Formats: sequence, structure tokens, C-alpha cells
Amino acid sequence: MDYLWSHRKISKVEVSQLTSMREIGISISKIYQSFAAQLGSFNLVTFTKQDMYNEFEAHWESMVNEYGVSEVDWVKDLYTKKYAWATTYIRGRFFAGVRTTSRCESLHAKLNRFVEGRYGVLEFVTNFQRCVNFLRDNEDELKFCSWYSTPVLQTEFVDLEKSGWTKFTR
Repeated sequence: MDYLWSHRKISKVEVSQLTSMREIGISISKIYQSFAAQLGSFNLVTFTKQDMYNEFEAHWESMVNEYGVSEVDWVKDLYTKKYAWATTYIRGRFFAGVRTTSRCESLHAKLNRFVEGRYGVLEFVTNFQRCVNFLRDNEDELKFCSWYSTPVLQTEFVDLEKSGWTKFTR
């Protein structure tokens, strides 16, 4: 059954489900298939894939107009990179490009040393635990160095620098 444009809509529950699925990297087509599976068939889904895209576009345009930033260059640039936004969400909050990806890339590089896609569940969990232990050991070593080594003071304000060093690293 095809719905008239006026009858097609996405409920708030569906929007939140869609949003959370997008945040973890599920593609729009897979999300649409998931909704169809939940409802029993594609004909029972009250919206189309295009409606999901349109919902986002409408919210984006509303936000940009509300804050009057439609002509700001970094907002335009941010919009062109919307396909990569999933990595800028931290605990459900959008940071609009403020968060750098270098920390994620570093973590991914470390994780890739221990975990591979071909692993079964047991191998994955075992190797993931090895990775966590490796990261904890590195953190402990850095903490030890912070507590028991003496930093090189670099300014002419030795007393001020030493005071900051003793208060914030010990």
C-alpha cells in the first residue's frame, strides 16, 4: 500500500530509534529493512527511506535558520561532512566538529593490533581484554612517570612553574 504524502510520517519513537541506529553506524537502507521486519512488511512502514532523509534535512534547516548561521562557512563545511557525523557523538551529544578524530584513530590503531574481524566471540573477547590490559599498563606507566620524575622547567618563572607542577601532577 502506498501512502499519500500527507499520511506518511515518522513518529517520535521511530525518530529516536532511527537516530540511535544511525549513531552506531547502521546504514539508512538497513534501518529501513529493520523497520519493515518489525512491522511485518515494507508495505506497513508508514514512511519511505527518502522521508528519513527529509526528516533530517528539515531539522537541520530549522536549526540553521533558528540560530541564523545559514551563511557561516564552518556550518556549510560541517554540513558537507554529515556522512561522518557518527564519530562526533559522545554520549548522545553532538559536538559539531569540536572533537578531533586523532584520539579515535589512535584508539582504533591500538585496537587493530589485538582484534580482527575474522575472530569468533571467544577470540574477540580474549583479545579485547588483552588490548584493555595493554592500555591500562601504559596508563599506569605514564602515571608512575608523572609521580616520580622531575619535569624540565621551561620558563623563567621557576617558582610558579614548580608550584603548578607539584600541585597538579602529584
